[in-house]
Amino acid sequence: MPRIEVEITHPDKVLFAADGITKRELVDYYSDIADTMLPHLKGRPLTVQRFPQGIDQQGFVQQDFADSLPDWMGRVEVTKEGGTVVHALAERREALRWLANQNCITLHAWQSRQGRLDNPDRLVFDLDPSDSDFTVVRATARAVAEVLDDLGLARYVQTTGSRGLHVVVPLRADTDFDTARQFARDVAEVVVADDAAHRTVEVRKDKRDGRVYLDVMRNAYAQTAVAPYSVRARPGAPVATPLEWDELESRGLRADRFTIRDIPKRLAGQRDPWADMSRHSRSLTGPLQRLAKLRA
Repeated sequence: MPRIEVEITHPDKVLFAADGITKRELVDYYSDIADTMLPHLKGRPLTVQRFPQGIDQQGFVQQDFADSLPDWMGRVEVTKEGGTVVHALAERREALRWLANQNCITLHAWQSRQGRLDNPDRLVFDLDPSDSDFTVVRATARAVAEVLDDLGLARYVQTTGSRGLHVVVPLRADTDFDTARQFARDVAEVVVADDAAHRTVEVRKDKRDGRVYLDVMRNAYAQTAVAPYSVRARPGAPVATPLEWDELESRGLRADRFTIRDIPKRLAGQRDPWADMSRHSRSLTGPLQRLAKLRA
């Protein structure tokens, strides 16, 4: 591929005031971790959160890049009611640099990829705590993993950089979103039934009573989840970070444990825990049958 120069405008603009983190640092971060992050983004339509004045000012969410993408950058046009949306694709280092230069701090990605947009190739269980007790979130993640093990599915975990954890399942892209989301909902109900005092599938916050919410709503067409290694627009510039399962036991682990300043060192010292994820994709056909027996 020919080398593309991405001009960085206002590199000294401070995006994270409390930490003195500039746009240059954001661009350098995404450039440094591109080799690790890009395989997780390939072909996935992106929705981004942009903060032109930094995270202390109101930002905005952008899906449609129809009028602004450079010619060399990947895109996918998606039909919607009354028209189409042109989503950006990040498939090369320069794309991440270009997005960061647009003050795109956080990247959210679809669960499906270009060419098979109607067929998810991963499931996401978003474990959202009601309070600051992370112990319960970790226990819930392990409980989700146990059920997925029983169903014969691979499972991976990451901090969200915000409040909770994501448990992610690689799938063969041979089922539709409605089937995948119903499967995720049924799995979540099995996990909740095992410890209803600490876990819930209750959508309304005022009815959760301090329990961890197992959110499966990201498993729908055009819904997104924070991308692995994406920075979050929060003090400290925390990063959504793939973990090894035994890292859940680490003392002091929180959803925002890893930051823009930790991740390059972390990746220099250990490989990406999600590097082989796509090799472990499974069809839902067998797991659906096993889940039906489990629930019966």
